[in-house]
Amino acid sequence: MTYICMTSKTTSSFISFRIIAFVWLIWAIIGLVHGTSRYTDIVRYNLNASFTGSDFALYVISYSFWVLITLALLILLKRMHYPFSSTKLAICCVFGLILWLPVYFAVDYGISTIIAGGTVDAYWARLSGMSGSVVFFYVIIYLLTFAACLGAVLMRNTANIKQANLALERKQHETALLLAVQKMQMMQSQLSPHFLFNCLGAISGLARQGDKDTLVEAVAKVGNLLRFTINNATENWISLDEEIGFCDDYLSLQHLRYPNRFKYTANIELNDLHLCCPPFTLQPLLENIFRHVVDTTSQTVDITLKIQDQQNTIAITVCNSLFESSQQVHKSGTGIENLQSRLVHLYSSNHQFVITSNEQQYCVCLTLPKEAINGDV
Repeated sequence: MTYICMTSKTTSSFISFRIIAFVWLIWAIIGLVHGTSRYTDIVRYNLNASFTGSDFALYVISYSFWVLITLALLILLKRMHYPFSSTKLAICCVFGLILWLPVYFAVDYGISTIIAGGTVDAYWARLSGMSGSVVFFYVIIYLLTFAACLGAVLMRNTANIKQANLALERKQHETALLLAVQKMQMMQSQLSPHFLFNCLGAISGLARQGDKDTLVEAVAKVGNLLRFTINNATENWISLDEEIGFCDDYLSLQHLRYPNRFKYTANIELNDLHLCCPPFTLQPLLENIFRHVVDTTSQTVDITLKIQDQQNTIAITVCNSLFESSQQVHKSGTGIENLQSRLVHLYSSNHQFVITSNEQQYCVCLTLPKEAINGDV
């Protein structure tokens, strides 16, 4: 079973307004917690410092700037090829740290200086006198932010992969179910009661004539047809040799019904008859001829089967002669429609099914990829 490694979701669908609001809410809460902690320390240790509502607002505004780097990291990590390279992750982390912290400190100290009514000199003095513990604290904050963003992207990627694989499994199950239904329809359409009734009538005629050898052969071929139909109804692939043998038995029984109404010629140009094809690939093409031509005319119908090896493909052509009485009624029946549908599900677009006709001849040309015929589909 095939699984999808990664799905292609756009960044806009990942970074939505809801995500932005959620990220801002998280950082606002962190700012309030930090501000509350600062106020608690002032009260507990009787520090000679004031802490008003504007200070709380300053903490919230200061941490709100971390929304920018959070969203930038989410977008950057989302755009990176999954699975992530540890080297690229390290470069991304260090590069973001070098770019972000100077910008953050410059903006944060600038806002606090403006609120305090300080001058440009005071701003530069605060910025240059920043302690190493403050830098270390915000480095830790950045690393935790990077880790949280990476975890969020990994969770989203994992969810996308799981969803895509479930969708693929569901599609495969639906395809398998559809093929099973088609095979049942195909099995029901093969060897119809009308055909078997006529064959049994021909067999009873042989019995009355006392032609024991032909009678035994005919009964054996009916058994072969029934056995083939039952055994291969659930198979996706059989050998071309088996399919051709099934068609030979089918034509032999048709000959009992129409001993002088058709002439069959097979031209098999293959080095390996053990190449595979879907079961009931050739027989519906032949059955279509008997239903719409042989049954409708009293003249001898020429039927030819040609199978050729064409480099990477196998070309199958089934042709029959047409007559005025059969031209208007010769069309694709249920067996042909089922065959076309099965081939689409088995080969997708890697095959050709072409029908050509004129006043004298009707042909069905089927081209199957050799790699698929060998069972690699």
